[in-house]
Amino acid sequence: MSAKNLDELTKEFMEAISTNSPDYSVLIIGFEKLDQQVFLSTGNLTVLAARPGMGKSSMALSICRNIVLGQKNPIAFFSLELSTMQLFRRFISIETGIDVNRLKKNVWNIPDRKILYNLYPELDKTSMFFDDCQGYSIIDLCEQCRLLKSKHKIQLVIIDYLQLIDIKTNNMANNYDAIELIMYMLKNLAKELDLPILVLSQLSRKVEERADKRPQLSDLNPDIVKYADVVCFLYRPGYYQILEDEEGNDLRSIAEIIFAKSNDAVEDVRLGWDGEKGRFSNL
Repeated sequence: MSAKNLDELTKEFMEAISTNSPDYSVLIIGFEKLDQQVFLSTGNLTVLAARPGMGKSSMALSICRNIVLGQKNPIAFFSLELSTMQLFRRFISIETGIDVNRLKKNVWNIPDRKILYNLYPELDKTSMFFDDCQGYSIIDLCEQCRLLKSKHKIQLVIIDYLQLIDIKTNNMANNYDAIELIMYMLKNLAKELDLPILVLSQLSRKVEERADKRPQLSDLNPDIVKYADVVCFLYRPGYYQILEDEEGNDLRSIAEIIFAKSNDAVEDVRLGWDGEKGRFSNL
């Protein structure tokens, strides 16, 4: 990004006010209550952290679905855990509601086939890039992001997940531990490419050792917290057999996005959770 003087910034700011232009620096992700917060914004590094089994990958794929199919914006999804075909099957399952195991085994009934054939023209119009990062270092991953931004104008990068990224270099790690180096590079990459980067992260096992299972910032590596612009936790009370809140509301199909760090005024958000289909939804 090039430097801008105060006069240029003032003109841009006043023009946006006078025309009531939407703030395009904040990416709309298709979850109404979450879109009222500042979750993903241009040049920012957002971390979504949770314990295994909470649905981090499903949440990320639901965001993909909403942006790619709902808004036709190109995005890149890097997975160090799943293959591209595994990601694609889960993406299709979230969109259609067809059980991912049926997709995996190619056991489809006639209604399934009809749904899939009708979906193909929509998929053909989109620019969604799945990459399973075979043999990638953090440097390779950054270079691939630059290439996709240059050639395809991607609007968002998602990385699943942080602790699996390899630095594969000794020289650069002398003054940083691995996590700090990776976070430092991703934060700079978000600013360089002028887009949001969403990184999924595991939480430490300390969560399981407490009576209160709600995640806390202390459950994350301090370097993650230091470099992230936004830190959110994905938490499902029903996973821990917490079935009702203090007001008697049913929590079995509820997921919470807990904002633990942000430079903006934000509120925690509740979403619907369908465990059978691995899908999140507006409440």
